[in-house]
Amino acid sequence: MRQSHKAREQQRGRRSEITRERSVTTRSRRKGHRRGRQSSITAFMWTTLAAYLSVVAFTDSAISSILGFGNGVGHDPDRAGQMRARNTRENYHAVNEAEQAFLRTGKRGLDSTTKKEKPRVHVKRIKGAKAKLPREQLERDPIAREELPPLSSILVNGKVVPNANTAMFLDYAIIGFAKTGTTSVHRHLASAHTYTLNGEHCELVVNDTAKLIRAIYDDHGMRVKNSKDGIVEKRKRGIKCPQDIQSSAHNYARYFPETKLLVGIRHPIDWFESLYNYRLSNVPWKEMLPTSNLTRGCGPGSQGVCAWRASFHDFLSTLGKTPMNSNEEKKLLTLGLEPVETKVGNVFLYDVAQLSEKRFRRDLQDFLGLSKDIPEFPAISTAGRFDHIDSYKQKSSRKKIDICDDQHEKIRRVLLQKAQRASIWIHGYFMKSPDVHISDRKFFVELLKSWQRDPCG
Repeated sequence: MRQSHKAREQQRGRRSEITRERSVTTRSRRKGHRRGRQSSITAFMWTTLAAYLSVVAFTDSAISSILGFGNGVGHDPDRAGQMRARNTRENYHAVNEAEQAFLRTGKRGLDSTTKKEKPRVHVKRIKGAKAKLPREQLERDPIAREELPPLSSILVNGKVVPNANTAMFLDYAIIGFAKTGTTSVHRHLASAHTYTLNGEHCELVVNDTAKLIRAIYDDHGMRVKNSKDGIVEKRKRGIKCPQDIQSSAHNYARYFPETKLLVGIRHPIDWFESLYNYRLSNVPWKEMLPTSNLTRGCGPGSQGVCAWRASFHDFLSTLGKTPMNSNEEKKLLTLGLEPVETKVGNVFLYDVAQLSEKRFRRDLQDFLGLSKDIPEFPAISTAGRFDHIDSYKQKSSRKKIDICDDQHEKIRRVLLQKAQRASIWIHGYFMKSPDVHISDRKFFVELLKSWQRDPCG
């Protein structure tokens, strides 16, 4: 007779219960066997230890009797006890010193009296929290001092909070001019124990100070993430933007008034040739205008190359380091640019010809307050980004100019006039400011005097 569905389900349930009971019984038996084995092992260990101690006691008593320290003649119980106590203390201290040395160095047998290790600082790290160090280390070690305030206290809704302390974020800035060794200075300061942000950061040119501050926080966060203990050493921080000298002085005065400014210059005629050929090498698919069309402002098709940008002294005047109260000075300035109303940081002015000088590197190090020497500046590469492509390299090479050719006489004449006025203004006014620092002034003045003549002869 076939069983009903309900009967079959009841039978399956009874079988499952029997199976579970058997599993529980089997596990209990196994657990009991394990406990029994553990108890047997423990009892055996205690028995062995007791037997060992009995043998040691008997051996010690026998040896003491043979040597005269037992109950025989000459035995002094107090003396024997003192000797055993002394040996015990010496052995304890020897073992303790070895263990302490191992804990400090990880090597057994190291004599802690001959080699002293610096005490390790154990930093308890909590996810999302900052590392905390002992107060005495905080006071003597600058590593723990590189902490930025919460970004929310500086930026709100993508804008800088009024009266926020933004001056602390930038120690120096390479602000110009293009093709005056700014990349070499930027690269070598990065290897001289500083935090130099990668690439060019020209956010101040477009009045986007908030974006620059976010970039600084991103850079700081990356360094914290890559550090060993989440602690970033305090170093000088800087950026590079060769266009800042032309349009960002007011932003430095407002947000970074204590930032030290690095400015490079060179003879305007040499500068123009270098910048023109640089554009040809790095943007070879665009046509450059003839130099005769670039004697004024940077219009369409100029690729940012024009005589207007060679007015170095006009742009330097916006830093507000000269009196600007005499007609003689104002006549030298032709662009009509207004200086900043509030003070900006000190200026380190150099000529590109000084980069190879050892004194220049030392003076720049002192100006920035760096503890590590600035590496020697290598020869500046003029290779374009696309020189590895033969077609682009050949095309740009054919179009590169020699500024001394007759067809460039018009642009040379304009540039020479600017060079002469800049030479007089920098030497007669800008260099006299106590805020302007120059390495090897005698050599620098000789370079400025050469601006009075055309380098092409």
